[in-house]
Amino acid sequence: MRSTLGRWLVCGAIGVAGLAMPAAAQTLKEAPAVLNKQDAAAQHFQLGVEFYRAGDYAAARVEFEAAFGLSRLPDLLHNLCLTAEKQGQFREAIEYEERFLAAKRGELTTAEIDEARGRLLRLREQQSHGPQTSPTVPAVPAVASSGPARSAEPGARGWRPPVGALALLVGGGASLVAGIACGGAALATGSQLGSGQAFTLREIDALTARGNALNASAIALDIAGGVALTAGATWTIADWLKRGRTERRLALAPGWPMPRTGLAKAD
Repeated sequence: MRSTLGRWLVCGAIGVAGLAMPAAAQTLKEAPAVLNKQDAAAQHFQLGVEFYRAGDYAAARVEFEAAFGLSRLPDLLHNLCLTAEKQGQFREAIEYEERFLAAKRGELTTAEIDEARGRLLRLREQQSHGPQTSPTVPAVPAVASSGPARSAEPGARGWRPPVGALALLVGGGASLVAGIACGGAALATGSQLGSGQAFTLREIDALTARGNALNASAIALDIAGGVALTAGATWTIADWLKRGRTERRLALAPGWPMPRTGLAKAD
């Protein structure tokens, strides 16, 4: 009786072990796959950063797409937004940024949400200015990436001064020109008075009043033009510097063994 019971217990133990072994083997098989997928995503991301900084936006987009496909980390959608904008693909850039905002809404601060919305407004404005342009650099497959192509001025592509800054610059220049013209007319009036010609008292008073008015107008126009030019130039430089900082801020998803430089964060 004991011998029979012992045989049943041994058989049961073997059966349980047989059922558990495939599950354990599957777990051990999947663990390296998950690890390798994250490692591959990090490698694609790093290549994307290098291509982006070199100005090869088509190749950078391929790498960021590959990194997002492997990791599904929403921070990479913001990288794809900036990359698509650099390619002139404003519609796709808007889609990427909207997906990023929807995925990260619960994690972003109010300032970051406002910045993302402002970026969407700017992209829609750029989209309305004209048709999209096709990428000028052919896409480079991720598996064939041998190194980033260098560009002489990667940060200058796609940047335009703000419309308001251009208006200030043009208006300021026009005011200065008008002020100079008024100043020249005032000098001519003064020269006319000092020329020794015979003028009546009424004519002298009229010329004097005209010269004073022209001189006051010249001063006012010169001051207004100078202020407008200074404001427009300051605005343009600030926007250019801000764009340069935005281009350099490339997101690195949390959990990867590299420092995070959040592209979605405001300055």
